[in-house]
Amino acid sequence: MVGPLIRIPKSAVITWFRLRGKAETIAVINVHAINFSLLLGAYEAQLDALADALASHSGPIIFAGDLNTWTDARNETLRETAGKLGLTEIAYPHDKRKVFFVKELDHVLVRGLDRVASTSIAATSSDHNPVQMTLRVVP
Repeated sequence: MVGPLIRIPKSAVITWFRLRGKAETIAVINVHAINFSLLLGAYEAQLDALADALASHSGPIIFAGDLNTWTDARNETLRETAGKLGLTEIAYPHDKRKVFFVKELDHVLVRGLDRVASTSIAATSSDHNPVQMTLRVVP
């Protein structure tokens, strides 16, 4: 497998939080996906490792971050991972997420949660625009 060109692997953090009044937990995954690699293998391996780590988790999931989906192949890999985990992507009524090669890089996908509200905010302070949302645990 070929690693990232800059030799600095990207990161992902998974945190499990107990839901108040419930025995189950919510898994929150913050991902900065591998960006510039020669082949898709390193990107696929990163998302596969996250899917494997979450395979036995039965509660709600928030899977979010800079997923670097700037090619159709990367978007398809993300869709496959979402399918394995039963995730759906949060939509933004007025989408102001930054794009690269006409594709959004930042995503929030969820399972077991309903979107109450979501927004993306135009900013000049970063190469990514912030997103904000209110989610509700599905009863």
